[in-house]
Amino acid sequence: WYGASKAALNKATVTLAEVLKDTDVIVVPMHPGSVRVEKQAELRNPGMLETPESIRLMIDTIGRLTKRDSGRFLLYDGSELPW
Repeated sequence: WYGASKAALNKATVTLAEVLKDTDVIVVPMHPGSVRVEKQAELRNPGMLETPESIRLMIDTIGRLTKRDSGRFLLYDGSELPW
């Protein structure tokens, strides 16, 4: 169910971007990366981000967004993710 709901959310976001394309609103679904949270506090997998790092990178990415990005599915660092 999680995967199905995420796919629906991503599609809804892309649809919203299309509906708002003639406005100044930028709509971007963003993946925060593999983030170490309380439930995974002991995990030390390669590539895992600490929460503050993921947030900082997403804020940096948001600051660089343009209208051309609207509807793209992005990773926390601004790279595009296929879905």
